[in-house]
Amino acid sequence: MVCTGFRFELLGDFPIAVQPDASDLAAGKIAYALGDGVWKTQPIHKEWTARIDRYAPLVLHIDDRCVMIGVKRLGRNRAIPGEIVRAR
Repeated sequence: MVCTGFRFELLGDFPIAVQPDASDLAAGKIAYALGDGVWKTQPIHKEWTARIDRYAPLVLHIDDRCVMIGVKRLGRNRAIPGEIVRAR
């Protein structure tokens, strides 16, 4: 779960960042950046998962401040290849 003020960063060969913002969520959108670092928005709907662009993370709109992000676990230890950091 990632809330306003924080960002989920999917690490790896093609990094993706997802950052919820209260105004975007109120408009039914989520902000994300692909490997090039350019921020874009994409429509999301409450109670339905949406795939970020055509890439791996699934986003579920929880409330006016938070989203749930789902990614595939990788490797032997099944670690999630990402981290939640404070937004700049």
